[in-house]
Amino acid sequence: MDNFKTVLDSVEQGILVCDENGRIEFFNDSYGEFVGKRLEDVKGMHLTELRPGAVAPTVLKTGEPIHALRRKESGQDYFADIYPVKKDGRTVGTVSIVTNVDHANYLSDQLNELRKEEARLKVRMSLTNGTHYTFDSIIGESIVIRNTIELARRIAGFDSNVLLQGESGTGKELFSQAIHNASSRRSAPFVAINCAAISKTLLESELFGYEEGAFTGARKGGKAGLFEAAEGGTIFLDEVSEMDFDLQAKLLRVLQEKKFRRIGGIKEINTNVRVICACNVDIKQYIADKKFRSDLYYRISVAPINVPPLRERRIDIPLLARRFLDSAEIQNKRTYKMTEDAKKLMMSYTWPGNIRELKNAVEYSAMMAKDGIIDTRCLPHSITLRNAAMEDYYEDALLMGDTGGDDLASKEPMNQAGNADVLSSETLAERVSSFEKRQIKHAIRLYGNTTEGKRKAAEALGISLSSLYTKLGKK
Repeated sequence: MDNFKTVLDSVEQGILVCDENGRIEFFNDSYGEFVGKRLEDVKGMHLTELRPGAVAPTVLKTGEPIHALRRKESGQDYFADIYPVKKDGRTVGTVSIVTNVDHANYLSDQLNELRKEEARLKVRMSLTNGTHYTFDSIIGESIVIRNTIELARRIAGFDSNVLLQGESGTGKELFSQAIHNASSRRSAPFVAINCAAISKTLLESELFGYEEGAFTGARKGGKAGLFEAAEGGTIFLDEVSEMDFDLQAKLLRVLQEKKFRRIGGIKEINTNVRVICACNVDIKQYIADKKFRSDLYYRISVAPINVPPLRERRIDIPLLARRFLDSAEIQNKRTYKMTEDAKKLMMSYTWPGNIRELKNAVEYSAMMAKDGIIDTRCLPHSITLRNAAMEDYYEDALLMGDTGGDDLASKEPMNQAGNADVLSSETLAERVSSFEKRQIKHAIRLYGNTTEGKRKAAEALGISLSSLYTKLGKK
């Protein structure tokens, strides 16, 4: 028993044992300090004589434990856990564990810190291979991309919020990772989320987390949000322009006050996170249309960067294509070579999907290549057919005298009409028929002048085989 008492006296929590009549049998030194009594002076005394508000007698009657009961008695603030002691199904006593509120708060704070650290470690582990892009990963020799890289490098050295603007597929997330990896936060987490892909309610809980019971289905114990997970690092909000207007107000407060509350929580959590946002729309027009807060815009665009579209850096297309081919060689275990005609065709294309579309086009061409040679027939139909259309429009422009030196390949077909109705004797229906016939003939040249080739040509053009024959027969 002496050894058992020594063990219990080493515990900071107070421990009290009562018999089946509610009389004190034992307590450790911590409980003695708590009540200001020695065990030998009160042993055998009914507990309510020592602590009038004691609830151990209730546990004796019900046989059910009471957890985390907060009490304030004789100027002491504490938590108590009271458990029934049972033998052969009968309650024969109680054991109480008393924890001072200050000590409980300390434990709670320590637990919260451990949870935060766990969240940070999980993010670091999950993103080990997700933030490997640096500025050296950005391929290009054009002046416009080199200037953009230089600007981003300079901004990376500061801790200001960044707004990356540019069309879809231009590489905004690549720039965001490069900025993070060139900053003083490089060893901390980088967390990315697409604001357009998640509903308002879910996005709020993903960003800021929630407390237990905050809503139906909330995880027991709550959940840390991405702002907590990215502590000390960077959070990337892609397509921030699509964030719900009300949620924008909460994000604004986080940027201003550097603190937030979880959903359903009352405790404010401090945050030290750099925010990088991206959008592919005219965000100022969104502001004019009351779809985006102007005050939030000025908070996130302290350091704005415009990522150029691929059509403004055509000189980089062969370099990018070669890099994607290198990856295809590793994946497919074969070598590839692109013909000059294929390169020229790719250079003349406008790439509305930008680098993402180029990557897909190269991967597709690698699959279509025989013996590793990528010629114009291997390129996606969207590129080859549009090029044929441009050739036809260029021919029409020459006939109409529109050779003023403009880059016709960069113009939309509708802008090539000029004064065709004046210079051409054909009716509109005849000109439409001629145009359709040229497109069909070009598609047949690509797929072959066989029945199967014509069927594929019709499929690529989005018409039936019978319509193809009908249109070819028109004069």
